[in-house]
Amino acid sequence: MLGLYSRPLRTLPRFLPQTLCRVRPISAACARRTAHIEYPATPTKAQSYATPLLPLPTPPTQPPTHGLLLLYTPIPPSEWPSHIELADPFVDAVSKTMALVGVRCIVAHDGDTRGYRANLLVPNGLVASYPSFTQSTLDSSVFKQTLHTLVAGRASPKPLDQTEILVCTHGARDCRCSDIGGDLVIALRNELKRRHAGRIEGESARWKVTDCAHVGGHKWAANAILLPSLTFLSNLRPTHAPLIIDHLASPSDVSLKSQLWPSHFRGIIGATPADQQAAYQSSLPNVRSTSPPSRKRLPVRFTTSDGEPHDVFGFTGESLMEIAKREGLGAIEGTCGGHLECATCHMYIPYALIDDPKVAVEDLTDGEEDMLDYALGIREEQSRLGCQVMLSEGLSEWSMGGKGVELPEY
Repeated sequence: MLGLYSRPLRTLPRFLPQTLCRVRPISAACARRTAHIEYPATPTKAQSYATPLLPLPTPPTQPPTHGLLLLYTPIPPSEWPSHIELADPFVDAVSKTMALVGVRCIVAHDGDTRGYRANLLVPNGLVASYPSFTQSTLDSSVFKQTLHTLVAGRASPKPLDQTEILVCTHGARDCRCSDIGGDLVIALRNELKRRHAGRIEGESARWKVTDCAHVGGHKWAANAILLPSLTFLSNLRPTHAPLIIDHLASPSDVSLKSQLWPSHFRGIIGATPADQQAAYQSSLPNVRSTSPPSRKRLPVRFTTSDGEPHDVFGFTGESLMEIAKREGLGAIEGTCGGHLECATCHMYIPYALIDDPKVAVEDLTDGEEDMLDYALGIREEQSRLGCQVMLSEGLSEWSMGGKGVELPEY
């Protein structure tokens, strides 16, 4: 069965195994019903979430490219094989053409099954839009001239009229992408629906969450690309949905960027490595130190009030409040910004760690003790304000050996 693919198998190279040429539904463990229906509870989902978060590559940059061709396919994610280009000669031709000129190609599906469409993009700009993208378009002199202009740096991009979030849900490539990526799609759509309830239709239409195929790095699922900036984020969870939308709504807000980028940024498609590094450095949190900053990236485990562990990453010298708030964990708000004017970053860390030379957690100050009087669910010899406890190698090692830092219900 070819599903929605209309091209016969004989158009494919003869040396390809026939099993690779068929478009087969992916396994039940990874399948999705349609592009806009919730992912089913699969046997692999618990295992996908149990996989520890892995450190992102350093430096966090994408390979140099001139831009992105976003190719919308009429085929829904539930029918994507592991390598779409092996089953679809047109996708293969587009991908190879783009690779020759240094333009990234990503396949996506937004529910439209009428045919192929495409947008040629650079960071914060639309170079060209193709409501119908066919082999004739690919071979046309107009399209080739557009690519030449882009590669030569003479393109005149226009602002995009829509904010779009691409999320990799390519389950046939790796179940983690459909399990975690699928949940992120649902969370983003639900959050947008909640925020746009009662607003005019045109306003909600300017936001879009789209399934996309393999983008690279499924071990860091969920992966997302934010348009119009073409920012690539990884190690995402459904709990990040509100923060992602806040960041897209206010991209110049440094405080929002500093909550999201340090642990999730993987670069900007179409930007130079130097520009990507500069953007990343501008997002790093201020680290408390009297000497030149050493921002070593370390894992730290938080456990929520329902007993669910969350392994995330922070930087040496960064407060536990900043890390937990950035990752959207528990009820951590940090309303006062760490100035000891509230107790909304209350968490549980054994006081015994203060005297443990391997961990050496900061001792309580009078100001912290005073503010803890306003915290709910106080525990003797455990209650701390996260803004006053800085991440260190010792604290990181201790947290990963058990429950780690526990978070209250309120």
